[in-house]
Amino acid sequence: MDKQTLAIIQQKLVSKRDSIQAELDRITVKDPQGANTYNVAYPDLGNVENESVTEIETYDINLSVEQVLKSSYDDVCNALKSIETGSYGVCKYCHKPIDINRLLARPVSSSCIDCKTKLKML
Repeated sequence: MDKQTLAIIQQKLVSKRDSIQAELDRITVKDPQGANTYNVAYPDLGNVENESVTEIETYDINLSVEQVLKSSYDDVCNALKSIETGSYGVCKYCHKPIDINRLLARPVSSSCIDCKTKLKML
């Protein structure tokens, strides 16, 4: 992969990481006991009964969103780390280069289409 394409992908990943981090910061509080550990903030909308129900619903939704965001954040960080180590764009299963169009469409891809297809069939 040429350096210009890699730089474009890296910028996409950095932008995505920052966006995910901002969203995590919006719905969570950082756990002072653990590095990069977040806990979903419990919303405080008031003391009226209807507001308590809304708080619980919001908290439940935010728990699900947090899990998706954490997973996405980890994928992006892993891709950025592989760029730094020079292993980006290589399938983790067959160790062949991942098609550039796949990486441009989904920069966090760590497997080629053939291996991903085989894994989905299992």
